[in-house]
Amino acid sequence: IDLGILATPLGHDALKETPLYEEPFLAYFSQKTTPPNGEFVRAEDLEKERLWLLEEGHCLRSQIANLCNMKKKQPANANLNYEAGSMESLLRLVDMNGGVTVLPLLSTQDFDSERRKQIKLFLDPIPARQISIVTYRHHIKEQIINALEQMIKDRVFPLLKDTGSVQIIEI
Repeated sequence: IDLGILATPLGHDALKETPLYEEPFLAYFSQKTTPPNGEFVRAEDLEKERLWLLEEGHCLRSQIANLCNMKKKQPANANLNYEAGSMESLLRLVDMNGGVTVLPLLSTQDFDSERRKQIKLFLDPIPARQISIVTYRHHIKEQIINALEQMIKDRVFPLLKDTGSVQIIEI
């Protein structure tokens, strides 16, 4: 593998991370669950007992656990006993059983109008994850990587900026 596009930082000395952009998180509430503050939410206001996550091993799970200050030794709640292996499964669990999950912005681009109504924005500071091109530190195909970096930015930035209500940090 010449490169990967990953949520970073990874913390591996052998890898070079070239940041592309910061992708904000959004809260997704079931129709059965009332958001705590109406249109906007704060991470600390999310009820951990009603929070649905991807299964262990997904980087998004650990990012959300960090966002919500969930400690490993915290007692398991009912929702954490039922973990999803994919984003679509996660959304279905929330829709069917109530509760909330946290999603990266780009995963919501294909939502229909009904699902969009279930999204709530975070208040400042808006939580986000860094997305980077990751290569081996001694990788020599710099021109290819630079061209890919520009292509990604050309395609992704318009999607991020079209949300209107979320400020995107260009790196």
